[in-house]
Amino acid sequence: MGETGDNSVEQLRIRDANDAKAVAYSHLEMQLYPSKILGVSFARVWYSEGVRRDIWELEGRVKVKVGLLRTRRKHFRLQIDPASGNILGFDQQSSPLQRT
Repeated sequence: MGETGDNSVEQLRIRDANDAKAVAYSHLEMQLYPSKILGVSFARVWYSEGVRRDIWELEGRVKVKVGLLRTRRKHFRLQIDPASGNILGFDQQSSPLQRT
């Protein structure tokens, strides 16, 4: 009987800007704001070739629910490794609270 290889690690390759956006959205939703994201918009997505490593860089805003009637928009910047799909860097800045 053959085994179904659950032990194998499947790496996610980032082929284009849409793949990079999907990884960024997943990171925001799963790691930072579970069940609180109301929307994500990407302002810039670009590929940078480096001396030691290439990266995908993304900038945008995420709208997050912070209370019953309040939301907050946060500006973020992500760096993603195109070979593995791992997040290499993350930075965010908050805007004032807003009523929904």
